[in-house]
Amino acid sequence: EDGCLEYTKRTMENKRRLIEGIEKTPGLKVIDNELSILCYVSQDEALPILAILGGMTAVGWVHFGTMEPPMIQLILDPRADQFIDAYLKDLAQIAARVRAGETFDDGELRYAN
Repeated sequence: EDGCLEYTKRTMENKRRLIEGIEKTPGLKVIDNELSILCYVSQDEALPILAILGGMTAVGWVHFGTMEPPMIQLILDPRADQFIDAYLKDLAQIAARVRAGETFDDGELRYAN
């Protein structure tokens, strides 16, 4: 039982860190939920979520998500803490590049081919 509680605690701490970091990027909004899945969207036409996805894919990140509505989904894990800072740094850089007019191939949001 203690192992399950520790797993949950670490997963939710990772979620909190990701929410704080994602929402520091103007135009990005996390969809509030109680799940161990974090979903976020863009609320800014100058920051299309598919452009963000394309940029993140170009620097090596893989995402799940949906096309309608366009939304990126991150599956949370208690061991993800070692990657959160790098993910948020890349996300901020990609968002700035998209805002500056750089284009990327649109990424695809799906669960399977």
